[in-house]
Amino acid sequence: MVKTIQTPPVQPTLQTDSTPVQHGRRASGAGGRSFDAIFQEQVAAGELRFSRHAAERMASRNIRVSESDLARMSGAVDHAAARGMKDSLLVVERHAFIVSVENRTVVTALDTASMRDHLFTNIDSAVLL
Repeated sequence: MVKTIQTPPVQPTLQTDSTPVQHGRRASGAGGRSFDAIFQEQVAAGELRFSRHAAERMASRNIRVSESDLARMSGAVDHAAARGMKDSLLVVERHAFIVSVENRTVVTALDTASMRDHLFTNIDSAVLL
């Protein structure tokens, strides 16, 4: 006589993601970035930003930048990034801008009077536009 053993039917198991949810989005995992951080980075990509310090210097030194100058500066930052530069001096007509190439951020701005010493430190490249 053969004894049969009945086993319960196999049920699929539901795998749940244990990553915590914050503000309707999944928090980043170990070493990962949140969707929002990646999205904001992609939105900002290509745009040249001005730090608060640079904006204050531009206002106090009456430095104005046209849309065409911004486009030229952005293109210069693209070229500097392609060559692996980190901090560049951009000279646009009578004004100079120190730019963090990696962050695509203008960190300070100088007018002709501020450039009297003709000495720029902490840069690894210069672009004349």
